[in-house]
Amino acid sequence: MEERILEFSKRERVGILAMSIVIALVFAANYFYTKKSIISDSEDLAFHQAISEAHTQKENEKSNKKSKYIPNKYSQPAKKKSSEPKTKNSYSKKQASAPKQDQVMKEPEPLVLKPFEFNPNIISKDELQSIGLPAKVINIMMNYRSKGGKFFSKKDFRKIYGVTDEIFDTLENYIIIPKKEFTPKLVKNIKKLDMNLADGPTWDKLYRITPYLSNRIVDYREELGGYIRKSQLLEDNILPDSIFQAIEPYLHISTSIDLKNLNNLSFKELVAHPYIQKPLAGKIITYLDRNGKFKDFTDFEKYLKITPKQVENIRAYFIIQ
Repeated sequence: MEERILEFSKRERVGILAMSIVIALVFAANYFYTKKSIISDSEDLAFHQAISEAHTQKENEKSNKKSKYIPNKYSQPAKKKSSEPKTKNSYSKKQASAPKQDQVMKEPEPLVLKPFEFNPNIISKDELQSIGLPAKVINIMMNYRSKGGKFFSKKDFRKIYGVTDEIFDTLENYIIIPKKEFTPKLVKNIKKLDMNLADGPTWDKLYRITPYLSNRIVDYREELGGYIRKSQLLEDNILPDSIFQAIEPYLHISTSIDLKNLNNLSFKELVAHPYIQKPLAGKIITYLDRNGKFKDFTDFEKYLKITPKQVENIRAYFIIQ
């Protein structure tokens, strides 16, 4: 029996038929999709062209109406501009932006002073007004005096709020403050005050020494280890020079102070003294750690490279042994 090589079995023929149908469907679908897309694009283009033409025609009609306007019986005559004044509710932008006359900033009038000699501690309010001082300055002066404030110098008048350089320069030569001898208010049987023994309440009895100032004097004395000269009250802004000059004749120092050995002090003890600050204290401790002890103040000054004034202050409170 001869073999049939070119023949297909039934299953193979069914497969070939199914595959042919699928291929035909794919080609058909592709054909219809491409045709629909082309039709859609052409329709969109035609639609946009139609809209554009309609818009152009409408604009042309408007321009023709404006340029070729023919009045007829239905057209209304143009309104005439009214000559009557505008109401309050109607205003132009120009009027709204223009500032009113009373809103225009006026330049301040120059201050004219009529000075005469006066004592700011006793001059009256009316006299200050006659000089020509601003009302604000006068009220501040009156309020300052009513609370016990006093003018001890011409510069005190300059400190009043509102007294400008111009005002002070004009009135400076007319300000008269009588000089009074400052008399310390000491208790009876006390002629001099020992700076190293007096406590706070005793310092308070001196003229112009308030409890605040007396506390500063005592605290600074403890930091130093005692006063060695009167002028130390001017250090670290303890007292103003005017107060110091007033009380200086009634001060004296009769006690000595205890000297401390620099070689035996810690960093904390050194920094606590007003004449030795942190940088200097650090150098002292570094030298002691490396070399043991200072031999004398010559060695001390040579290593630390400090000024003669600093050495003088330190020698007054410390020793080297």
